[in-house]
Amino acid sequence: MMRILKTIYHFFPVQLLLLHVKKFQVLLIFWLILFSTLNGGFMRAYGAAALFLSPEYLGDVSPVSTAIVGVATGIFIMSWNITTFIIFCRHFRFLATTTKPFLKYCINNSILPIIFLIFYFIKAYQFSRAKELLHVHSIILLSLGFLAGFSFLIIVSLLYFFRADKTIGVVGSLPNELPFGPCGDDPWDFRNRYIALWGGLSEVLLPSGVPLLCDGDLA
Repeated sequence: MMRILKTIYHFFPVQLLLLHVKKFQVLLIFWLILFSTLNGGFMRAYGAAALFLSPEYLGDVSPVSTAIVGVATGIFIMSWNITTFIIFCRHFRFLATTTKPFLKYCINNSILPIIFLIFYFIKAYQFSRAKELLHVHSIILLSLGFLAGFSFLIIVSLLYFFRADKTIGVVGSLPNELPFGPCGDDPWDFRNRYIALWGGLSEVLLPSGVPLLCDGDLA
């Protein structure tokens, strides 16, 4: 049992969540506001929950209006991933030794977004049935509109950052600080990869006279 708990504790998504709670609680305030709004706590007198659960576009609640909310939710989640990736990347340098590090980070940093999406759909269903008196098929159409807008934003964002991943480099004393140990300087050793480029890690040859950063230069 202790072994299972230890494995769960060292699971990367759990480590990211604990890092949020331990060091950057101020970033969790935004999630708290969203959860409180959906639950009817934050700005209840102004009907803030209805803006999320029953949005209107051109005077009508439709899949188009929920798609707009889905896009807005996707923007928030991607902003959350970008911000925390910039803050946390120094704690998890091994991500830079993998292909598409930002994509892997987004997948592992998805605990809070998934919980929020599940909570949103539960509240949206309850609100639509109890307050809007909608049929199940109408609720499904609205939910599909939300998912379409959300998926569109996420896909577009990740396609853009797939290209940005090509320029991500590793800063530090390499290769000794790689989590898997040094690979040596053999140019024919394809494991000897330091800089993320074109979806993989490859050694980069620089012309003479180009200065490189060392640990002493980072201070």
